[in-house]
Amino acid sequence: MYDDLKVAAILNEINGRDHTGTREVGVPAIFGMNFQAVSVAQKTTGGGYLDGSGRLSPPLEDALVHNGPVPREDHGEAPRAKLA
Repeated sequence: MYDDLKVAAILNEINGRDHTGTREVGVPAIFGMNFQAVSVAQKTTGGGYLDGSGRLSPPLEDALVHNGPVPREDHGEAPRAKLA
């Protein structure tokens, strides 16, 4: 999954290596990334929230479960539901 590659790159950078993990470059001062699986699931037909109460569609729930904790809100996209 694409998000897994991005997480691996961030972990390499936390360990002072470039994103590929092959060269020592030092730890960056700032880190940043987002999870594309969640974003894509929210934008796919039938893939966002099922209703106003925050019930997750199966694709959105799968993306959130795969990526771990519910991401913090950014850009007005606050999570409406918590995973069980």
